[in-house]
Amino acid sequence: MHRLTLMVGVTLAMASAGFTGEIVELPVPEGAQTIQASGVSANGLVVVGTFATPSGQDAFVWKENEGIRSLGRLAGASDGYGAAVSADGRVIVGSSGTMGFRWTEAEGMVDLGIPDGMEMVESNGVSADGGVIVGSMRTADRHHHAMMWSAADGITDLGILPEDDNSYALGVSPDGTVIVGWGDLSNTGKIPSKLMWKRSANPAATEGGATYRLESVGNGAKLRSVSADGSMAAGDERAFAKLAGLWKSGEGNGWRRLGGLGTDGESYGYAISDDGALVVGASFSGPGQGRAFLWDDHTEEMRELLSVLGKEGIDGAGRWTNLVNPLDISGDAISGYNIVGQGIVDGRLRVFLVRGLKLSKEGR
Repeated sequence: MHRLTLMVGVTLAMASAGFTGEIVELPVPEGAQTIQASGVSANGLVVVGTFATPSGQDAFVWKENEGIRSLGRLAGASDGYGAAVSADGRVIVGSSGTMGFRWTEAEGMVDLGIPDGMEMVESNGVSADGGVIVGSMRTADRHHHAMMWSAADGITDLGILPEDDNSYALGVSPDGTVIVGWGDLSNTGKIPSKLMWKRSANPAATEGGATYRLESVGNGAKLRSVSADGSMAAGDERAFAKLAGLWKSGEGNGWRRLGGLGTDGESYGYAISDDGALVVGASFSGPGQGRAFLWDDHTEEMRELLSVLGKEGIDGAGRWTNLVNPLDISGDAISGYNIVGQGIVDGRLRVFLVRGLKLSKEGR
């Protein structure tokens, strides 16, 4: 059976069985010391991330009914990191050694190449169809340039603001038209710039024929993840406080601090759902005392993710004593949201996968 057909079949089976959402513990590869998930497919059936062994770190993929396995490393590399996965779970991106990679079942791990004048490439995000990869490159003098990769054009330098000497691309919209990240000036303590690149409908009309137009949407924070329509982005502030935030386009909007859970004074916004309704991140009351949060844009409220799962009756929530570092969210309000990260279950730090989360009216 074709893999996509299998995934659809599993999804329909869950729906027909009255599936209302669950949280599951992902297995740990033999010999692994730690494990972290960083991306989840749109249907929640494929998870990617990184696990550490005594010999280094490896990117992994977990698939429903197939389990977990290493993606290997590029030739000559001593490590590998899994960063993100396409919506259908077919394309995985990350980094191995000094190069970014694109992985598919048919081709395995393929490096993106390193442009002239660069010594390192890192992949951080991928579009829904796997056709656009974003990340950063490093020059010999240790400056960073945001980059975009496509099969047609290879790696493209996305540029740097005139007042900065570094830029980083961290996330990309599902259709590949909007990229978000940040920029700064090295070794100055300068407040970072919130950066956004928008694909031009007419590259010939932009300066130098650039495919993407760079603009600053304010200072003081890093943008990590962007909604499907490009109108909202989640990240965290690095100016006067270390707090998660949400950026919205349009008059009267802009950057808004989301605060922390309770009296927590530090938080990080890691990902926003495609529909812009939910933000996931971590809130800290002190070193090593993190709790995963869920920000609901409808209620404009930050809540502890584990508490939300308990109130919504998510199967398996009672086994977990804490959830931390939720790094990705996929799905939507109709099919249910999927969230991956780390959590404590039975006294062990493991990867959690929330599938099919639907917030009830009472929960909102």
